[in-house]
Amino acid sequence: MTSIAPGLAIDFGTSHTVAVLARDGGRFEPLLFGASPLLPSAVFAAADGRLLVGHDADRSARVDPARYEPNPKRRLDDGALLLGDAEVAVVDACAAVLGRVREEAARTLGGALPRRTVLTCPAGWGAPRRGLLTAAAGAAGLTGIELVSEPVAAAAYYTRVLGHRMRDGDAIVVYDFGGGTFDVSVVRRTGDHTWETAAADGLDDVGGIDLDAAVVDWARRTVQPDHPAWRRLRAPRTVAERRHRRHLWEDARAAKEQLSRGTTAGLAVPMLDVDTHLTRAEFEAIARPWLDRTVRLTRDTIRGSKVPVDRLAGVFLVGGASRTPLVATLLHQALRRAPVAIEQPELVVAHGGLVALSAPAPSPPPGAPPPSSSSHTWSVHTGSSPGSSQTWAQASSSTGPFDWSAFDNLFAGFGFTTFGPGQNQGVRRVGRHYETDVVLTRAQVRHGVVELHLDWPIPCAVCRGTGIDRRAGHGHPCTACGHSGLSGTRTRRTLNVRLPAGVTDGQRVRLAGQGHPSPDGAGPAGDLLITIRIR
Repeated sequence: MTSIAPGLAIDFGTSHTVAVLARDGGRFEPLLFGASPLLPSAVFAAADGRLLVGHDADRSARVDPARYEPNPKRRLDDGALLLGDAEVAVVDACAAVLGRVREEAARTLGGALPRRTVLTCPAGWGAPRRGLLTAAAGAAGLTGIELVSEPVAAAAYYTRVLGHRMRDGDAIVVYDFGGGTFDVSVVRRTGDHTWETAAADGLDDVGGIDLDAAVVDWARRTVQPDHPAWRRLRAPRTVAERRHRRHLWEDARAAKEQLSRGTTAGLAVPMLDVDTHLTRAEFEAIARPWLDRTVRLTRDTIRGSKVPVDRLAGVFLVGGASRTPLVATLLHQALRRAPVAIEQPELVVAHGGLVALSAPAPSPPPGAPPPSSSSHTWSVHTGSSPGSSQTWAQASSSTGPFDWSAFDNLFAGFGFTTFGPGQNQGVRRVGRHYETDVVLTRAQVRHGVVELHLDWPIPCAVCRGTGIDRRAGHGHPCTACGHSGLSGTRTRRTLNVRLPAGVTDGQRVRLAGQGHPSPDGAGPAGDLLITIRIR
């Protein structure tokens, strides 16, 4: 198992900042800012000299937009910002955002702060920008600062959190489509949980906000395009007009997010008092030019990395805008690879930053079988169905052609889905996997059939084990269970399991369909993952 030291990781993004705490015992917890893990990376210079950040900055901008900077990270090379009549050092603006994270971390931890802070940054940042980010973190009162590149953090999450096995020399493509920018990297595994970036590129003018703008432009062209109110919505002059403009953009963003789950979304146009509807097909048509640019750059970056096609282990979607279903479709068509997507792609980089700098899991013991390039099945008998047999499938090695079914089976139960050939583009509601260690004697291993008594956690009744409260809006962590997906109560479960021949200490056995049930009752159950410990 991975040894995780307590700490705080911060993904300081162009449009939003995300932070994750690692608690004692290896438990991860995203910080919440007003019930959302997304803190706007915005700053506002108040007349009294204070720097407001996040949602406070967004609200204040409605009154005096000249004092507002939505993306201080993008201005890092400028040295200073002119916010109204105040000149603010960019480092101070960034420090204000990071300071808000520090405050929330201290509040969550009861006043104490972790002695270790992990900051993530783009792969292409050199020493000057990294130094400015470190200086901003220090000015914010953060300590024990370590830097890790965003694609390396994503690669660590892909392998060490999601459990995908990769050999030295294998690489993954990290497709990071955030709110303000797009970045793509090819990250190669060079050793036991060590990585190098084989190639990286990005688009500073393509992000989720551009898809929002496309929705607003669609509304302007289709809803009374000659109405004079559109001029005031484009260039508002009064507080009321700025409020109407903000409502329009907020509704456009909500419609975009709704279309990642459904086929139609409503859109209200203020000042015109008109409600209209946007279909997914219409949205994909207006978003296509932006997405095509990201796919072309991804293909070119892979080509420039010189990584052989048969050593590409996967394509990993990161960043909130990557939820757009057309992203996965276009990437699959262009790369002939099924992208992997998770429930909350915004959290990947921060969570992965903590994992990337933690102690690696121990190497397999001598004599353990190496990863195989072919699939195998182990027969497993359960106490709930004594006469039936279940099939355990070892995931294929990442070399050679992709085995789509193995990817779906392995990854879906971790709260995310893959988009393989012939699949629907919606998230598959697969049950939650459950992992546990089981200590056995050598005599039990030789016998081959063991009775397991498991202290079984009961899923949260509100989020049904997903950790996401969909009633509260897209991507909101469930407050009933603290994002864990578990209710806090347990029950006793007994299973009779037939072990595979030759099982060794530290080896993992997967019992298909013996995890938690599907949250919607329609999909398959998750798997039970047992790590065998032999004493």
